Amino acid sequence: MSNHSLINVGITMGDPSGVGPIVIQKGLSYLLRKDPKFFSKVCIMIFGDACVFQKLPAFKSVPFIQCIDIKAVKEKTFSFGKIRACYGKASVEYLTHAVEAVR
Repeated sequence: MSNHSLINVGITMGDPSGVGPIVIQKGLSYLLRKDPKFFSKVCIMIFGDACVFQKLPAFKSVPFIQCIDIKAVKEKTFSFGKIRACYGKASVEYLTHAVEAVR
């Protein structure tokens, strides 16, 4: 299947320290198990921070995705489960980049 016939799917991470990254990881892992051919039909772009996904141990096992690395959070100080204004700002940046990609 050529790239022109692929369905583009954009997913924003949401709050990087919240449940979004793990929900994305679990959802894509489920799709991979349930229908491996699914990934030959779509181009999945995740708008977020690669350093956040790298902290999810199972995320590397999900192939065929493209992480659009916004680099909105500082890798050295990032941690899950923390409420910080910079994480809220990051989620807005992810959404902004996703909207720009659609235009």
